[in-house]
Amino acid sequence: MVASVITEFIKALTTPNSKFDKFLKGEAKLSSEEQNGFIAFKKLGCIICHNGVNIGGNSFQKFGTINPIKHKNTADRFTVTKNPKDKSVFKVTTLRNIELTSPYFHDGSIKNLEEAINKMAYYNLGHNLTKKETRNILLFLKTLTGEKPRILNEK
Repeated sequence: MVASVITEFIKALTTPNSKFDKFLKGEAKLSSEEQNGFIAFKKLGCIICHNGVNIGGNSFQKFGTINPIKHKNTADRFTVTKNPKDKSVFKVTTLRNIELTSPYFHDGSIKNLEEAINKMAYYNLGHNLTKKETRNILLFLKTLTGEKPRILNEK
């Protein structure tokens, strides 16, 4: 019964009707910068981990795949599985409402979304973004902000 309750609660946390959702339905257009951010998001490989309905949240991946990063005593997947392959592996977050959910990363170490975008591009994709690429990706990510779940308005 507890699992059913949790499942229903999670369903209630969906954030529909973002600009991106409306774009996919043909009900809205992305600006050229947002469109370029979406293209960069796909070309750089962000979409490999951040995919599905919630644009992430459905897998565990290594943080520091291309350029290793030292983590400060944070619980990674290894702490659960004890499998050495799970060191520096964390749950991939959903990118829905990402502009509203700072701080970022598994340890909350990044307060600024632009910095989070640049760090992820460098450590997991091996790419140093230009200011224009960072801005375009940021503008694309902002299109993922949807309606606040009704359950958060209830008292």
